Amino acid sequence: VKIVDEEINLIQKVIILNSKSEPDRLQYINSSNESKEMKKRIFSNIDNEEVAVIDPNEPIYCFCRQVAYGEMIACDNEECDIEWFHYACVNLTKKPRNIWLCPSCSSQKKK
Repeated sequence: VKIVDEEINLIQKVIILNSKSEPDRLQYINSSNESKEMKKRIFSNIDNEEVAVIDPNEPIYCFCRQVAYGEMIACDNEECDIEWFHYACVNLTKKPRNIWLCPSCSSQKKK
């Protein structure tokens, strides 16, 4: 859960910083209390292109509560409250070969 929270935090910061100008990004580097490693991870994920305008009616997914982007995976629990997840948010780099349950459904199944 801690790793997922850290990834969500990272994604949220990347999204926020994507909307800022270069001087604002540099100010963040100088003023942030983030560790050097976290700053490196944040800035390595920033896309220098303009951020796409997101339709406010577009559905949100995943623990990060963001719109669909990149690789996503569906939880195989038909009763999953969230259903779709970004690979990065659940620490995946490729599609699992077998049934995949999100961390929440997986922990509920163990109980």
